[in-house]
Amino acid sequence: MKKTNLIPATLLIISSVSYVALELVSILSSKSSIRGYFHTISELSTPLGEKYRGIESNFSPLSQVFNSILIINGIVYFIGISYYIIKIIMPKLIPICLIMSTLTGIGTVLVGFFHSSTYPAFMHYVSTSIVFLFGNILPIVMSFSDKRNTVIFRIIGISGLIAGLFCLILPKQIIGIFERFTIYPIIAHEIVCGIYLIKDSKISEMKSINV
Repeated sequence: MKKTNLIPATLLIISSVSYVALELVSILSSKSSIRGYFHTISELSTPLGEKYRGIESNFSPLSQVFNSILIINGIVYFIGISYYIIKIIMPKLIPICLIMSTLTGIGTVLVGFFHSSTYPAFMHYVSTSIVFLFGNILPIVMSFSDKRNTVIFRIIGISGLIAGLFCLILPKQIIGIFERFTIYPIIAHEIVCGIYLIKDSKISEMKSINV
């Protein structure tokens, strides 16, 4: 019986849902209310009075709380996704998948510590790029190396990468919307991995009962 699966599975699901919920609360508490989704995640993480793109930010009163959930989510991502990779992914691709899960987890933690106005500024943008890139490539690689050949991982990763490309060409006034479509696939990937780990526990339990 794989009861140990339940711990990382639960952490992945709770952490992911908490991120989405706290992002919504942070946006609703901002001056823009629901229109805050047009603002970038970087702006949401910038404390009041700090400069975002050279302009003093008065957008996100809950920025510190939001940054905290980023740090927590990064740690949980690293633990939970790495556990999934070790348990489920085909052995020959475990190393490359672990490298990408580690980079995504560390990148997320660094985004929480280094918002856009911290010094050096490039740390924030390098960290976000690492998360966007490896967080969306990983599900694609896992879709071919997962013992289930999970098509949903492929859909998640490709949609995130396409949204990232749109972020490079669209006006900054609406980048925030598409930026989130690069992050939400990563969140969805966490949730799906958590669900699969729970299912794996139940299948193992059924087999142990039938033996």
